[in-house]
Amino acid sequence: MKVVVVGGGKGGFYLSATLLEHGHEPVLIERDHKKCQRIANLLDLQVICGDGSSLDALQSADLAHADALASVTGTDEDNLIIGYEFINLGKM
Repeated sequence: MKVVVVGGGKGGFYLSATLLEHGHEPVLIERDHKKCQRIANLLDLQVICGDGSSLDALQSADLAHADALASVTGTDEDNLIIGYEFINLGKM
């Protein structure tokens, strides 16, 4: 299952790691360049360094073909915007 995870903090990192362990295909979006590098070095997954609430980053993650979305940023407003984009794609 392809899962787009937005937010590379503790929650997003461990969610992505767990998804990998269970044979899923997470794609992680994180805006902090240092976190992107750390995650890319630790996990075997696609890491997109960008703003997860931007259409460009979501398109880079191929959100249109994702089976699920987990928006775990530290900002409720961003999580709502990201979820709304997923709904607009007819995914919910």
